[in-house]
Amino acid sequence: MITKESKRLLEIFLSLSFLQGFSRVLPLVTTPFLFLTLGQENFGKIELVKALGFYCLVLIGFGFHYSVTKQIHMHQNDQKKINEIFSCVIFLKTVFVLISFFMIMGVIYWIPTFYAIKTLFLSYFPVIIASAFFPVWIFQGFEKMRMITLINIVSKLLFLFGLFIFIRSHSDIFIYPIALSVADILRTGFALIYAKRKFNLSLQWPTLKQLKFQIKDSMHIFASNVSIHLYSRFPQLFLGSFIGPSSVAIYAVGIRLVRSLTGFVEPLTQSIFPTLSKKIFVSLEDGIQHTLRILKLSSLITLILGALIFIFAKPIIFLMSGQVASESVSVLKIVSVLPCLIVISNIVGIQILINLNKRHEYVLVMFLSGLLCAAALYILVPALGALGAALALFLTEAFAALLMSVLGIRAVRTDITQKKMAV
Repeated sequence: MITKESKRLLEIFLSLSFLQGFSRVLPLVTTPFLFLTLGQENFGKIELVKALGFYCLVLIGFGFHYSVTKQIHMHQNDQKKINEIFSCVIFLKTVFVLISFFMIMGVIYWIPTFYAIKTLFLSYFPVIIASAFFPVWIFQGFEKMRMITLINIVSKLLFLFGLFIFIRSHSDIFIYPIALSVADILRTGFALIYAKRKFNLSLQWPTLKQLKFQIKDSMHIFASNVSIHLYSRFPQLFLGSFIGPSSVAIYAVGIRLVRSLTGFVEPLTQSIFPTLSKKIFVSLEDGIQHTLRILKLSSLITLILGALIFIFAKPIIFLMSGQVASESVSVLKIVSVLPCLIVISNIVGIQILINLNKRHEYVLVMFLSGLLCAAALYILVPALGALGAALALFLTEAFAALLMSVLGIRAVRTDITQKKMAV
């Protein structure tokens, strides 16, 4: 029998999946069109700009999507506290937007390949600003996801129509960031206005103490995100720096479907985090059992999907790019198992290690994984290009899942033993 709590979790997961899903599925629709219309070189440039923007959003997000969501969930009936949290996050995100802009501009002027696309990146930066302030964390904390999901869907459809109407040739490359900027600014504006009215939000000047608390509470998530995203987008940056945009395009086409699938892991971990945190706090053994059931089901589903991707790699690449590029097919086969590996490392890491206060172990795993990926890319990319990048990513995710599982098992056994001894 499905309980009320299970229905609520399912609704949150589905809403977050739609939010992530449109962002992840949309490239599956636009990639063939952009690849054929703009050409391989320009498509690779867009992917480079998106990779740079992604790292900006990692800094700006700073782990608030977990820590602040949990705080809002716990203080839903305290309007003063909600306004304090909201004001702190908006203030900090504004500061981080400015910091990220100057940091990325420094990188662009330092690396010749990136300097060549500086104008394209500047036209893309409004997308970063709009995405940074998109308040999904407010709606998730209040468990009111339907409207934010609708707003997101409408904005993505608006962007999609803009692409197909206005992009006609190689010279229309700047229409991509402009169309996305317009859609995302409208999306964020409507979402903030609705949130203000729905939850009676108001901005106030945050104190230094309040800001320090939010930074400290999110620091462990931010540290892990930096490590995670170091190797999730670093292959594109590495390929772009040492080989060129065309190689980035080959890699991007090969990994596109897998990245879209792994995008659903984040809404899964976000939606179950507050509830599993409470379950583990109340009863460690029951909470772990519940987590393991979710892990087994998620792993099985992603493993089956990975097998299908491997088998049908060639027709998938044809659909994605309008041609059967053997290198892209090989990239897709190599990374087909990544969704399963990422599910394991995310659920064990976030739901078990973090909820058992093993944050340092979690961050350590991701940091070591980032170092491994950087070393593997340095060795493999010069020799194998896009294939080397795919192999480096596979080795990194396998290492992360294995080490996370070992530490997770040890943490659970240690906590259970300590609780029994205390009794």
